Amino acid sequence: MPSGEGANRGQVLAVRGSVVDGYFPDLLPRINNELRAGTDGQVIIEVANHLDPQVVRGVALTPTRGLARGSDMVDTGHPLLAPVGDRLLGRVVDVFGQAIDGKQELTGGQWRPLRRPPVPLAEQGTTAEVFLTGIKAMDLLAPIERGGKVGLFGGAGVGKTVLITELIRNVVGRHRGVTIFCGIGERSREAEEMYREVQDAGLLDNTVLVFGQMNEPPGSRFRVGHTALTIAEYFRDAESMAAENASRLASMQAAEQNNQDHLGVLGQRYHRRRQQAITEELQDIVSGFETLAKPDRLARKQGWVTT
Repeated sequence: MPSGEGANRGQVLAVRGSVVDGYFPDLLPRINNELRAGTDGQVIIEVANHLDPQVVRGVALTPTRGLARGSDMVDTGHPLLAPVGDRLLGRVVDVFGQAIDGKQELTGGQWRPLRRPPVPLAEQGTTAEVFLTGIKAMDLLAPIERGGKVGLFGGAGVGKTVLITELIRNVVGRHRGVTIFCGIGERSREAEEMYREVQDAGLLDNTVLVFGQMNEPPGSRFRVGHTALTIAEYFRDAESMAAENASRLASMQAAEQNNQDHLGVLGQRYHRRRQQAITEELQDIVSGFETLAKPDRLARKQGWVTT
């Protein structure tokens, strides 16, 4: 937690679940800045809006239990950051880039902001090219465009996750790439099963797993997709600068509801560069009898391929 005379300090004005209002009399924190509140700064908040020249509204990414009106709040002066680089291969991290696999903590190295602009128009690829998945039925009947998007729609137990798993296996095996899997709102059991499957398949050394699970606050699940995409963008940009022709797969499995705007912001960053690209977004829309009756309760699973 930032300390000292130079820190921009404020106070908690109101707490409504994961929504926290803060009062900063001296300097208003910027939108998307990371705020720390509570004892030892254990509550992490992202600024979402400016209510007036001295009041901000933010979304807490950690539990707000014990946070009360008048509690200290400090502006860190920077947005939420995620670690990037080859040091993440074989690791499991959360929305903050903290290791949750019981191995050594990720410290130092390069960190990037979760909120990043999309690829400039001048650097985007313009040629049409088929992305070969290695699954004959898809490549023949429903080919995927490199740099494009594809969706899967179906109820529970019809094989959407199996299809994503096969895509990961085929793309990594064919192109010697890196897999980035992000689970949003998953059950702990599902995350553990995915970890075991990747490990048993011998893909763990080329895989990064990012999880924002069902038991975590909504703010954490809301931003974990940005963490995974930031990591995927690093591999895409590194390959573009090195002018190498390697393939990288990023799969995001989401069970989050009412997140159309959130997915739209992520979608703006799925652009193809001239040499490398986040070439596929797999979006599985999970629907059952209840969700068909109530469209606003649709849950989504989503994934990307970067080449």
